[in-house]
Amino acid sequence: MTIGEALKKEQEELGLTETEMVENIITTSAYSRIVNNKRRISSDLLLEILLMHDIDLENFLFKIKDTYSCEKIQLEQNLSQKMAVAINTHNKNEVKVCYKQIIKSNVSSNLKLRAEIAMAYINDSINELDESFKKVVINNLTKTENWFFNINTLSLFSTAIIILPEDFVEIMMNSFFKKVQRLDRISGAMNERFADICNNYLHWRYKNNKRFNKENNVENAIEFLDNLKNSPRFIIYRISARYYSALFSNKLNKAKKIKDELLDIKRILAAKNWPG
Repeated sequence: MTIGEALKKEQEELGLTETEMVENIITTSAYSRIVNNKRRISSDLLLEILLMHDIDLENFLFKIKDTYSCEKIQLEQNLSQKMAVAINTHNKNEVKVCYKQIIKSNVSSNLKLRAEIAMAYINDSINELDESFKKVVINNLTKTENWFFNINTLSLFSTAIIILPEDFVEIMMNSFFKKVQRLDRISGAMNERFADICNNYLHWRYKNNKRFNKENNVENAIEFLDNLKNSPRFIIYRISARYYSALFSNKLNKAKKIKDELLDIKRILAAKNWPG
């Protein structure tokens, strides 16, 4: 979808005329040419229109990203999503297919590292990943101070938690929560990325040490998930908060009930991989 097409869709959803959509910003004739892909619009004017009508910027960008993202970025995003679905549904064959595609494709080194970890996880061979591989992962995670704002690095950390040294994970999580607390606002997309990290951390922490203490970040992770907006987009994470809270409190029957209910109604396939 082009910018013009996305603007037209927003206008129709708001029930506005062309004149109402661009009042005092640009002329109706100029807007008409934009929505018909006969004229470009500057970023300043585009933002004025979107903000005037309180249009969600994240959703607007999502609508146009396939049109304006480069081929490499689109390929990487598609492969990453396919791999995530395959892992969550525990589809070994699909994981293998995605792995081969990723390794052969012109994608980032971080995605290829994630694919290696995914293959090891699905084949139950995490312990076979050698120290040199782990060092490469750690180097990729620590080579920039702004890892917290780098989508590829966040995704690598989320995937790699299960193979990293315990002390290193806790240091990274301490840094993660300090940075989260300083943010005035977090977009929906970033909240999902942060939630994935918290969810994977809790899974790993429970597998390695079922007790939580002042040296780990279990309470912080559960609190982050539990405080997410009460919307369909975050329902799985909010349920996850209750689930892990029960596990770490040794309320195993309660945790099992939450997991079984989800599996019974076939809403959350990822729950198959939850411990307990």
